[in-house]
Amino acid sequence: MNSAKIANHNIARLNKAIVFIENNLSEKLSLHIISKEVYSSPFHFHRLFKIVVGETLQNFIIRCRIEKAASILIHQKEKSITDIATIVGFESLSSFSKSFKNFYGISPNKFKTETLQKFIKISKTESKIGKVTVTFEQYICNLNKTINWLKMKTSPKIKKYQD
Repeated sequence: MNSAKIANHNIARLNKAIVFIENNLSEKLSLHIISKEVYSSPFHFHRLFKIVVGETLQNFIIRCRIEKAASILIHQKEKSITDIATIVGFESLSSFSKSFKNFYGISPNKFKTETLQKFIKISKTESKIGKVTVTFEQYICNLNKTINWLKMKTSPKIKKYQD
């Protein structure tokens, strides 16, 4: 196999792993489970994942869970913090709260209740009369919505070229 085919094969494995992670955030995820899912040795997969993605597998999983939790906190305010922690796959409320605070700098409860203006300055838009509107929701990453949008709006085609 030439190096281009190997690179494409590895990228396909990583993409499959990322989709698997995002579709199974509420489940127990480990290096062994994910590497088995993409038919790779744990050592090789972890090394490749860190090189390409730029963060360890565990950090990536935690970040995805925290980002999903933040989205739920913003869009589904009726859900309790405990329910959200369970939905995104944390085994305990304390580990969820600690991870959330490490990522956003505030507790999930404070994130849920405080004014959105305190979280991000880029989200502020000012009208002609000086009223500031906050549109923080659009800045929370939701990869599934992006993937669905791409499926609806694009039609990728694979073409094979011979030398």
